[in-house]
Amino acid sequence: MNASYDITMLNRDFGVPGRIAFRPGPCGEPIVVLVEEHGACEVAIYGANVLSYRPTGHSPVLWLAKDFMSTPDGKAIRGGIPVCWPWFGAHPDGAGTSHGFARTARWNLLKTDYDSYSTSVTLLLEDSAETRALWPHAFRLELKVSVGANLKVTLTTTNTGSEPFAITEALHSYFRVKDIRETKVTGLDGVRYLDKAPGGADGVQSGDIAFSAETDRVYVGAPDECAVDDASTGRKIRRMAGAPPLCGTRGWTRPPAWPTSLPKTTCVLSALKRPTPARAQLKSRLAQRINCPRRFARSCSTPTANPSPPARRPPRADDPAVEKPLRYARALVAEFLVCKGLPGPRASRGDDGTKFGSSSKARCSSRFFLVA
Repeated sequence: MNASYDITMLNRDFGVPGRIAFRPGPCGEPIVVLVEEHGACEVAIYGANVLSYRPTGHSPVLWLAKDFMSTPDGKAIRGGIPVCWPWFGAHPDGAGTSHGFARTARWNLLKTDYDSYSTSVTLLLEDSAETRALWPHAFRLELKVSVGANLKVTLTTTNTGSEPFAITEALHSYFRVKDIRETKVTGLDGVRYLDKAPGGADGVQSGDIAFSAETDRVYVGAPDECAVDDASTGRKIRRMAGAPPLCGTRGWTRPPAWPTSLPKTTCVLSALKRPTPARAQLKSRLAQRINCPRRFARSCSTPTANPSPPARRPPRADDPAVEKPLRYARALVAEFLVCKGLPGPRASRGDDGTKFGSSSKARCSSRFFLVA
């Protein structure tokens, strides 16, 4: 993939009406947009950075800098889910940039795919003269991003050389919260941590993580699942991983004198901080899944002393909690059709032969794919 790629060509060769579309992105590289019944996400091919994830019925889950489109070539995009590889943190020899070169590299578009349950894109980075000048090893690195009931990000490393090498890696997720002072991270009770904040001391977590000052910790031997609980919005963001040896949390609060300057982000990342041997022609994987419980429109009625549980129902297009994501999805479809030069929505088929379109009865609801 290079800056000369035409967005129209990408939509023609890799796009799918109502599911996958491309638009211009930072550093001359395109952004791929993935849409599914349960949500949508965007992935920048520059740095293989997941930029946004928006489950149906929710506001965006990931924090992203407003000026990300102005990211200079060779610099990392601020926010989303950057890929830290082949080292996490400072360079092992004290030279080079932090968190490796993958997040500032120009990746290749390998393939796009979709079925009745998910929409995905796979990006590829291989060794070159430029990478070998920074890290002298042969490798093949694939990042697969899939959106469905969850957002799933999988990073696969293959040693294509004849000599083993060791890597440290991370999927550095920036989660958007409304007020960091009312946010907690749950699921790490009893886990030992290393405190990286100024004046901090290592210890063992007791209860939930709350943020009352600058917090920067690495939790060693973290469990598979933890969650960001944002009390100010009533939203819980669940982060699940394939049992990484550690999990990092990071958050900031400012003095009360600057309440409008409170950052709206906290980081919870999946990392393999220990050197991971990659023997010749063998693979290693790092993966994480992110989701939010489905949320419906809130009732304005006065609560009773013994309220009965509301009946479960599917979300409707006129629900305030669903309306914006639907408009967002329709805009993506409309953008794709304009790039494609098509007059209107058309039916398409998944890998299993399932037909999608205005008359679809498949699991992917037709309401998510209509332009009109």
